[in-house]
Amino acid sequence: MNIRFLETFLCIVEEGSVASAARKLHLTATAMAQRIKALEDEIGVALLYRTGRTMQVTPEGKAILPKVRELIAGSKALKQLASMQDVAGELRIGVLPTLLSMLVPDVLTHLNEQFPQLVLSIELGFSSGLYRQLANDEIDLALLVTPLFPLSKEYCWLHHHQEKFVVVAPATLKGRTAHDLLKTEPFIRYHQQSWGGIVADRYLQSQNIQVNKRFDLNTLDAIVSLVSSGCGISLIPDWQPLFSDRKNIIKFPLPEPAPSRDIGILYKYNSAKKNLIAPVIEQLFLDKNEEK
Repeated sequence: MNIRFLETFLCIVEEGSVASAARKLHLTATAMAQRIKALEDEIGVALLYRTGRTMQVTPEGKAILPKVRELIAGSKALKQLASMQDVAGELRIGVLPTLLSMLVPDVLTHLNEQFPQLVLSIELGFSSGLYRQLANDEIDLALLVTPLFPLSKEYCWLHHHQEKFVVVAPATLKGRTAHDLLKTEPFIRYHQQSWGGIVADRYLQSQNIQVNKRFDLNTLDAIVSLVSSGCGISLIPDWQPLFSDRKNIIKFPLPEPAPSRDIGILYKYNSAKKNLIAPVIEQLFLDKNEEK
């Protein structure tokens, strides 16, 4: 017995009409009618009859409804079980240190519950290094800043979110403007070793701003700590977890159009681990939508 025919029957019962059920299942009314006839021929009884514009269930149809629901639920459970069995093995994920909160704890917890046979190996690194690791097949998936160059056709890029750059400064400098701070205060540079640092440098050059550089750091956590200690100001992405519990820091928006750091997911189209990559990507976007 074709499970799709049973699903068609149940959908018509729940929707009350062939037209409505056809729209829901993305089928034509003719295809729906053919499925119902084939099902009735196989079972040997009429299951539905028309009353005006609606479809009613025959007594025989009502009698088998509980079993139909049970068979459909069982089919879905089998498909889910088979899918879970496919998601088994090790997946190597490269992540920017500041993006680790995208995975920990929510995404990893959910994946661990849904796919107990999936082993996730997390490696931290800068975007440029993660890209090289992916190119050399040392990792399978990367969470990183958008590459600053065109990607070849072998890669799939999925945009996740955008972080605008802001000037961060000690709260004692409240009332100033972003450009005024950049031109006058000690500057903590976001190092060019990171692609985000390159974006920041390009912005300063485009605005003809000469900074008074005091420190050159390649990690955002360290930069925020120095700003919090009153050692200077900086130009960095507005990644919210960096500023939690930092009440002695103020963020100053830049004049529009402000530069941004685009964050996304990168993997190879021909990856042999697509079945492992898919649930990770799905969970990353599920968590993103739940945060909204």
